[in-house]
Amino acid sequence: CFGCSTQKDAIPNRWYHQINTKYNGLFYAKENLKEGIKKIEESHKDNYKNTLRIYKYGELKKIQGAKASLDLAIEKSTLAIQKHSMEIEGVEKNKLIDKNYMVIGVAKFYKQDYSAAKKTFEYLQKNSLEDDKKTEAMLWVARCNQELNKTESLTKNIRDLEEEFYLNKKQDAELDIIQSEKSIKEGYYVEAIDYLHKANKKLSDKHKKTRIHYVLGQLYMRTNQPLKALNQFNEVIKKNPNYEMVFNAKLNRAKTYTTDGKNFDELKKSLEKMLNDSKNEEYKDQIHFTLGGLQLLNKDTIGAIEQIKKSSQTSIYNTEQKIESHQKLANIFWIKKEYVNAYNHSDTAYKLSNPQTPG
Repeated sequence: CFGCSTQKDAIPNRWYHQINTKYNGLFYAKENLKEGIKKIEESHKDNYKNTLRIYKYGELKKIQGAKASLDLAIEKSTLAIQKHSMEIEGVEKNKLIDKNYMVIGVAKFYKQDYSAAKKTFEYLQKNSLEDDKKTEAMLWVARCNQELNKTESLTKNIRDLEEEFYLNKKQDAELDIIQSEKSIKEGYYVEAIDYLHKANKKLSDKHKKTRIHYVLGQLYMRTNQPLKALNQFNEVIKKNPNYEMVFNAKLNRAKTYTTDGKNFDELKKSLEKMLNDSKNEEYKDQIHFTLGGLQLLNKDTIGAIEQIKKSSQTSIYNTEQKIESHQKLANIFWIKKEYVNAYNHSDTAYKLSNPQTPG
């Protein structure tokens, strides 16, 4: 047909293959990719005991249909490349082929096949004629190395991105996030805080900004800056994300209390209000535990013991919380030199534990 040849660099040929790439392959591949990522992000479960990650990855094995959507994205993009690539004398003349490689790389990344994804992004970074695509591919290479725990390669990627690439505002924010997660993993929390503040100023994504506020709150707690942590958790609550994040932000607010602070009554009332909310029926163990911690910070050991005992009693399904409550009680009684009580709570925590239980 007129314009069908992939080896003839003429306007009709470029037009024909770009149109077919866009509407027959790329469009549906991108839709499948979006669908797969959405399923992964929606099923992602945060562990609020740990410092959250900004990106959501989920457990692919447990996500119904996500792998199938990502496989379809790869399949459709691969077919588009096979049918419509116009590589002539080592140069790709169909400018939409890069986008298909990007879809393939991202789909492989979300399938957690990081080595294969990295090869795709490296190919794109080397062969694309567009600077923006080269930068985007290099950022993904860095993320692959981060997930593969290749610290030296990641450090080199970051240095190259800073020195040799032009990054737009969004890309610059993504690099800040990559560097913050690297710093957190290495235990450089002050450095991570700086990167996250930089990223938040550049981002427009409300969801990502909220997660950054939450992580900042956690990092300020780790670096013993409770008032700054309180401000960040208040920002999270203001932005009204999913209920679980708001709930944990409210719990963490209470942990920011300092003995020279004047907000004890306010924080206590906030927790008591949460106890009376029917939505929190299954979370009462966590609320009682946090209330006990607040009482302990306020030097009220008797009130703390009472609340933490309630936590262990209301904890039916949350074994992790039950263990933590008994461990906390054991520590309190140990300090009070009530060794029989300390022994009993330690023994209960031990019996509830398994070899994977922290501590």
